[in-house]
Amino acid sequence: MFGLGRHDESALLNAAQLDDIATVKRILAAKVKLLNVTASRSVCREHPDIKAGETALHLACRRGHISVIKFLLSLKANVNFTNARGASPLHLAANAGKTQVLEMLTAAGADQDRQDSDGHTPLHGAVSNRKMACVQFLLRNGTDCNTKDTNGNTPLHEAMNIDSERILNALLKAGAKVDEKNAHGQTPLHMVIINTDHSAAARTDPKAITKRQHALQVLRLLLSHGADANAIDVQGDTPLDRMTYLEGDLTTDPIAQALRSAGGRWARHQKLNSEAAAIPQSSPKLQAATQTDNQSSKPKSSKPLKPHQRRSMQPIALGAIPIVIGREICCQVRCHSLTLSRRHAQIELKDGEYVIQDLHSNNGVNINGIRIDGPHKLMPNDAITLGAYEFEFDGTSLVPKTGELTKKELEAERSRRLRHTRR
Repeated sequence: MFGLGRHDESALLNAAQLDDIATVKRILAAKVKLLNVTASRSVCREHPDIKAGETALHLACRRGHISVIKFLLSLKANVNFTNARGASPLHLAANAGKTQVLEMLTAAGADQDRQDSDGHTPLHGAVSNRKMACVQFLLRNGTDCNTKDTNGNTPLHEAMNIDSERILNALLKAGAKVDEKNAHGQTPLHMVIINTDHSAAARTDPKAITKRQHALQVLRLLLSHGADANAIDVQGDTPLDRMTYLEGDLTTDPIAQALRSAGGRWARHQKLNSEAAAIPQSSPKLQAATQTDNQSSKPKSSKPLKPHQRRSMQPIALGAIPIVIGREICCQVRCHSLTLSRRHAQIELKDGEYVIQDLHSNNGVNINGIRIDGPHKLMPNDAITLGAYEFEFDGTSLVPKTGELTKKELEAERSRRLRHTRR
């Protein structure tokens, strides 16, 4: 390779990994230049990390072996050589929180803004791994705090996934852009909402309560730095819209109240803007403004339902005006299960016959067990399945065969969705 036999080359990588400076010096007595160091196959079986094409400098930097690093740098080791994932020694040091190593590498000419195969800079790694000292060092040395990765996320976006106001403050002080959007059009404010559990269960669980309090502090901090409470993502949602989809309690939720106080509005649920404006932010009447438009179709009950009980649904009369079924507040028929899309299906009267059409939903529209493609004329006694809901068409109305999901079932759905969203 670089003047060494395969045995010596493997021994060099082992020694660098184990901080064995004496062995490193012995093998490199001839002061060879360490360029494009790779490991032999025999060593790969015992040291899987070497399989990634890492040099002795990579291994020493990851573990913070200062004496080995100094010696390798004295031999002009390539500080910007990248492994199979595009990571330089500086990436590995930042991820591991090795601040002294960062100082040594940058002094030797390491590129602070180099991006790996995922588009991450060393700052992305330091933030996501909660390495405050490394974050501070990189920012002091002028690293770009607004570089985007392959998903369009800046280090500030990454900071929304961790519980560290110190790192968040450091990024904001360094000039991180609060309204930068990722590939989904989401600003850090959107991510605060997405990463927070707004379910009723979260209001009684101590750990969830602590996380919600932290989310509120982060949200207020972003707003105080000029974050746009009405930023719209690629789906046309403001942060308040995102909260609505996650079934947040807009009646008492302080996060929703903070957004409203900052001028936050609904873009896809515009009717809430006029209704909420006349309602005090802590008023229980706001809850009524966020419920389904067809409240009259639900039976009134004198007793509250228990979490395991399903609420029955009355027949839905069809007429000349098209109706949309889905999760959005603006839908004429709103069902809460996440198995429905926001606007799932539409039924309208055409030439004296009712026609149902899938509105590009995720789970589709099934008639008598068969998924339809395009408009479909309904016939009496047709069985219609929309996500978790089943209806029967009697010629003039939809007769529900299943009730609204129980509170327990809805909470389970939302928990699964939140876990999936955070991945």
